[in-house]
Amino acid sequence: MRQINLSYFNKPDLPNFGDDLSPKIVQQLTGLKVTHTNPSAADLIAIGSILDFWNSSTKFYLRKIKDRLPGGQRLAIWGSGLMKPKNLKLPPCNVLALRGPLSKKYAGIIDAEVVLADPGILAHQLVDKVTKSENVGIVPHYVDKNDRVIKALRKLPGYKVIDVERTCELVCKEIASCNLILSSSLHGLVVADAFGIPNARLALSQKIIGGDFKFHDYALGVERNEIPTFAPASIADIRSIVRRIKDQPSMAGHEVIEAKSYELRTKLQQWVELIHRTG
Repeated sequence: MRQINLSYFNKPDLPNFGDDLSPKIVQQLTGLKVTHTNPSAADLIAIGSILDFWNSSTKFYLRKIKDRLPGGQRLAIWGSGLMKPKNLKLPPCNVLALRGPLSKKYAGIIDAEVVLADPGILAHQLVDKVTKSENVGIVPHYVDKNDRVIKALRKLPGYKVIDVERTCELVCKEIASCNLILSSSLHGLVVADAFGIPNARLALSQKIIGGDFKFHDYALGVERNEIPTFAPASIADIRSIVRRIKDQPSMAGHEVIEAKSYELRTKLQQWVELIHRTG
């Protein structure tokens, strides 16, 4: 295998660092060239809420995947998740990892060997050096970027509003530089966990498809009891949230992140070695 054909959400007119984590992390871990492709031609699908696409009624997504990779190896799934709760019928594939136990449940997976974690927790491998600040990082989902509280925060010292519609390396570096993260983007929280930064979720709108589902799925996967969630209506609310999270820091445990990261790396590397042996 000289390259990996990777399926991930990729719309040039709608950049999003969470989606771009997929090719960057896969390439970093495998050392192989990663090429974007649609699900019907993929070797691997990884980071993102993209398993829902397999429920499409179109032949494009439901085509049978077999005997296409070297040695007849099947498509592999590594850390993907569902966007909302619905039963899913996957095509024949090797499920290496899923975002969390809710995705596993609705995908009908009973294999105990499946790792449950979002590979976004490996984002620290994309950043070499970080200059820390005392900033509170605000990471709005792209659907929330024009929220009035977000607009007000852009003008205040001590707060850094991080634009998710830029390169994932830059967004990860900016998240890593902060001492606390408040995010309505799932991967804002995931990357904060990757760097051991206390974090909480901002519920700024009803525009995120699936509501709470993917946040709960991720939290359960990394053994967080819950991700504190707040719906701020003002700057005063944001300041109150910051004080609360500073007093009671919330994040995934370091040992859990280390263990899950090791399991994710091992599963992906074993898959690549298998393809090399059988190819």
